[in-house]
Amino acid sequence: MKYVNEYLNKGLKVIPLTKNNDGKGCIVKGWQTKIFTADNFTENHNVGINIGLSNLVDIDLDSKNAEIFGSKFLNPNTMIFGVKPHKGLILKTHFLYKNSNNLKYLKREYPDKSTIAELRVEGNTVCPPSIAKSKLCKNDWVERVSIRDDGPIATDQDLLKKFNKLCAASALRYLLEKRNSNNIPFVKLASCLLKYTDWDQKERWWFVEAIVSTLPKFNWRDIEYKLKSIENNHSKENTKSSGYKAFAEEVSVSSSYAKDLFSWIGKVNSDEEKKDTKKIVDFFSNRMLDYEFKMEIKREFLINPIIPKEGLGILAGRPKSMKSFLTLDLAYSVQNRESNFLNQGLIDHGDVLLLALEDNKDSMALRIQGMKYADKIHPTTFVDFNFPLLTKGLEESLSEWCSKVSNPRFVIIDTFQKIKPLSSQGQGKANAYEIDYYYLGKLKDLAHKHKLFILYVHHLKQASMDYSWDRIMGSTGHQGVPDAMYMLDRDEVGNRATLKGRGRNFKDFSFDLEWNSHDLKYSYSGDSYVIKTEFHKKKIYLAMKSLAEDNRHSVKPKDVCSTLNLVTQKEKSNISKNMQRMKDKGELNQGEKYGEYKLACDLSQIDKDGNLIPEKVPF
Repeated sequence: MKYVNEYLNKGLKVIPLTKNNDGKGCIVKGWQTKIFTADNFTENHNVGINIGLSNLVDIDLDSKNAEIFGSKFLNPNTMIFGVKPHKGLILKTHFLYKNSNNLKYLKREYPDKSTIAELRVEGNTVCPPSIAKSKLCKNDWVERVSIRDDGPIATDQDLLKKFNKLCAASALRYLLEKRNSNNIPFVKLASCLLKYTDWDQKERWWFVEAIVSTLPKFNWRDIEYKLKSIENNHSKENTKSSGYKAFAEEVSVSSSYAKDLFSWIGKVNSDEEKKDTKKIVDFFSNRMLDYEFKMEIKREFLINPIIPKEGLGILAGRPKSMKSFLTLDLAYSVQNRESNFLNQGLIDHGDVLLLALEDNKDSMALRIQGMKYADKIHPTTFVDFNFPLLTKGLEESLSEWCSKVSNPRFVIIDTFQKIKPLSSQGQGKANAYEIDYYYLGKLKDLAHKHKLFILYVHHLKQASMDYSWDRIMGSTGHQGVPDAMYMLDRDEVGNRATLKGRGRNFKDFSFDLEWNSHDLKYSYSGDSYVIKTEFHKKKIYLAMKSLAEDNRHSVKPKDVCSTLNLVTQKEKSNISKNMQRMKDKGELNQGEKYGEYKLACDLSQIDKDGNLIPEKVPF
């Protein structure tokens, strides 16, 4: 294996990769820390380089825009690999450098969440002469080729800055490519570069020209004239330059994405968000277009179908209802493969951050041992910890965690009150709803920024409410802001409980649970909604049978309620709704008058308990 020996002679650590699946995997257990030799390779292997053991940084250009700008922004005097499509030019996809600055993994994304490029410091990189699938070539099998490997692998002290610059240029090209040929977007862009970066004029202009040169519909000379005007005006006193929000509006992207984009290459002042300035929006120009109403939307779940993959959720329950044990079970189910949570569907496994801020190490250890989880892979767990508050360091702390784990997926905060600043801290005359909405909004923004799900634990009021979700302690901000709400309601006596959920992107559910003291976990014992519906059906059948025996065949829901001695509005409403559903399903017939119902079967087909005798039922 000529190539394998050449890599070994350069001091690189190689990996034998299988040619099955996508051609990029290694089936040897523990390959991440294993040293391989040329004897471990056969003709049935692809070749990979172990990035971590080789102490390398791989700038992995995952998009065509990044491939365009890789050669413009990165140092070319290093090892470079590419792919050879079946048609067209060879694409430069991997620039390898020595990891002299102890860099961490970093990924940048477009507004649609597809990857621009990755700065990789672990894992493997497929290298020549391998043939494997490639994202840049629509997952076709393509040959890996060497573009430069005859010199030393470079060390670049400014590699992170260059990576961020090429990612910013790629994102900007993505946004500007979709615009018409007017120069206004570049005017806004130039203002942002002046405002947020520490670049000199030469660097700013070169950056803009590098983007313009890849977009034939724009004329550099026209844009250069605009840049000169902006530079001159910016030097005048009392002149305010456009910021990321103005740029976001111009290119039709969210202001949060624009802010992140300019943060890659500069510093965006957080005070800019606090300025309450007049804002005029062109609703017509920024309306949803016809094709956007017809786009195929795929719902993704952390736990299918009850917990979405991304967003903010609340779990509310009374004290000592075992909420914390439920969240522990949930955390370990996501962290560990081959796990199941309450008999539900597929789990999108990944790294979990568990902030058990009302526990200490002793109580947590006892719980994990009691749940038989001591030998499982543990989530990142903090207990009895003086944790930073929202807007006081929590955001930065969570970002730091995301940068140190390979697949940040889920965060549990037990409880919300532990991270919420006191209402007197900078909130002025804001009411409880405004304060909750503000801080929960911050938490929700954090979830979407890192593309994970954050679940915070909260408490229920003791008083009963007509609308059960009003039992959540505090203002209605706890109902309005989260993408998903969950309520754990345990019986005062015994081991039975109910978990119900309601969210923007999934169906309401209500599960019966059973507390198991032998392993300190809840187990699924049935769908409460189905159970209650079947119970109501039987009662309705028995009441209508009794009325029919008195020669009253066409009846209203109030007649059924009178027969069953139901007096509360909630009970009457349930009967009315269930009779309508039964008619829709053909289980009841339309009555003689509007709002009346008839049995769809003979009286003999209903037994003494309200069950239908299957062989006699006509529907």
